[in-house]
Amino acid sequence: MKTSQRKKGYFLFFFFPLFFFYPFLIPLSAEKQAKAKEEALVRPDLKAIEEALFNLINSEREKNGLSRLHFSSRLSSLARQHSQEMAAKNRLSHFSSDEKSYCDRLVSQGFFFIQAGENIARSETFNPFVIHQSMMTSSEHRANILHPDFDEIGLGVAQGEGGNYFITQDFIQSLPVLTEEEARNKVISIIQAFRQAQALPELSVEEEINGVAQLFARAKAKKTPPPPIPSHLGEVLIINLVTPLLNDLAEIEKPLLEPKYRAIGAGVDFGRDPDHPGGTYFVTLLLIPGFPPASLSPVGMREMILNLLNKFRLESSLRPLKLKHSLCRKAEQIGLDYFNQKNRMMTSVELLPQQTGICYLTESLDSFPQGIKIWLQSPYLLYAGIYVSLVKTKDFPLGVYLVAIILE
Repeated sequence: MKTSQRKKGYFLFFFFPLFFFYPFLIPLSAEKQAKAKEEALVRPDLKAIEEALFNLINSEREKNGLSRLHFSSRLSSLARQHSQEMAAKNRLSHFSSDEKSYCDRLVSQGFFFIQAGENIARSETFNPFVIHQSMMTSSEHRANILHPDFDEIGLGVAQGEGGNYFITQDFIQSLPVLTEEEARNKVISIIQAFRQAQALPELSVEEEINGVAQLFARAKAKKTPPPPIPSHLGEVLIINLVTPLLNDLAEIEKPLLEPKYRAIGAGVDFGRDPDHPGGTYFVTLLLIPGFPPASLSPVGMREMILNLLNKFRLESSLRPLKLKHSLCRKAEQIGLDYFNQKNRMMTSVELLPQQTGICYLTESLDSFPQGIKIWLQSPYLLYAGIYVSLVKTKDFPLGVYLVAIILE
């Protein structure tokens, strides 16, 4: 009998409390439901919370058609340190204890980046689902999480003395740092693709011009005066560009598509400046006009010289000269002999009686040296032999016209 009473009392003891609390479980708020759900979870360690937040962020991006973020251990170390500082001071701030902003901290730790963003939060719960949903309800936090250009993330979670959790999410659009050669090759390949798309010939890449352009780019990065342009390069178009994105050359595309340019040199240096604390490329391009025009044949160049000679004679009321092919072959011979000499100043060559040979180098076929006019003024001249060739010399590494003329 005693045993039976004990069982009855045991039953009433547990049934009564259940009946008593049951009405209060029905109207629980969403906040209390979340807290109850949290209490049912096994309390994870801080790195587990970070990992869960990382997965939730990437799931969110995938739902919005964005690429996943890469987890960065270095960024996470930075984020973790910032969360620990906030937890120690029990306050939210984007500034560290030494008053450095997120951007300052990235630079001091040697990060290279194009853009950066940071989310910080304080939470009474360690539930990553609740933390993430809270972040997504904030327009600023949501914008960072769904930023289409960000590609790396670091996460840090720390717990303060009061039990609150401090969360830091650090985002960047990373900036790959290329070597000078890699960067130069990339820039030039983009330029050649521009020209190919417009049915223009590729530019000749000259090592000497590359070297000069590199000195310009380095001076731009160091904010020092640029070096002088070697005089023998002649006319040079200098283009300077500061950009973290080497494939974004749209703003300088127009001059790159001008048909008159034949040669190019590119210099690229990497560094930081106030407008690009995360790093940027300093690009200098040197464009050299080309000659002869692609459509001008050796015969065409010879005709240009003959027309130039006859224009002067007609202006002087003298009969025009006729082209004599036997003299053209002889002009080629004396021209090549002249080219092999050390001294290549304009010179005249005594040939057969009543024949005069003239040799010179010129960067343009539109004019000739003033000294030629002395021989052209003879009223007895009837024929001309002409040889024209494009050659390269130490003084003219990009090319120069070798012209040999025989007057008879």
